[in-house]
Amino acid sequence: MRQNRRQHGFTLVELLVCIAIIGILAIMQVQAGVKAIRQAKSVATGEAMRQGRIGRMADNANRGQFDSGDLVLRQECRAAFRQMFDAGKYEAAGTEVFYIVRNDREFDAYYHTLIDPDADEELEFEDGKLVAYTQNGDEVLLEPMNSRIGNVPVAWEFLATNMAHMTTGTSIRVVYNDSHVGTLKYPGRFPATRLVAELGQDYMDKTT
Repeated sequence: MRQNRRQHGFTLVELLVCIAIIGILAIMQVQAGVKAIRQAKSVATGEAMRQGRIGRMADNANRGQFDSGDLVLRQECRAAFRQMFDAGKYEAAGTEVFYIVRNDREFDAYYHTLIDPDADEELEFEDGKLVAYTQNGDEVLLEPMNSRIGNVPVAWEFLATNMAHMTTGTSIRVVYNDSHVGTLKYPGRFPATRLVAELGQDYMDKTT
């Protein structure tokens, strides 16, 4: 005698397992898409910063670097310290420096001599170098930006408009004086340091 096989649909457990698998696959797909978008934005930002730096170098060369007046020099440096790069898909605040700064101490002197809105003392130069002073009054000689010293950061994404928003692992794009672009994580190697972020916020607090 032939037995009839009982046909049945998915059980509730099987259905839930299928839904869970589909959900996991969907999340993985979304995460991959977000990562791809972030990478595309990062590349676009880095290229915009690099092109901006090349344009600035050409402009400075045509004008013979800076005008002689101290006020003009400060105005240019302050304008470059906070500028916007628009790469179509991404817009990020950028920071550019006109003197060689390779560590926190040199950047401290650069900031408090040229960038800080409260700085108005007459600028001093010694053998073509800027005599800069840190917040503590230490003297630092800063050489104008050039290509003779390699691996020097000249422009980077603005680290902080609010220190409360800074989190460990935040990545910034950095352009070096040979126009190559790198990525640094905060807090880490200069200019992805806490001091740079704090001085960035100090500038924002005083100018907004």
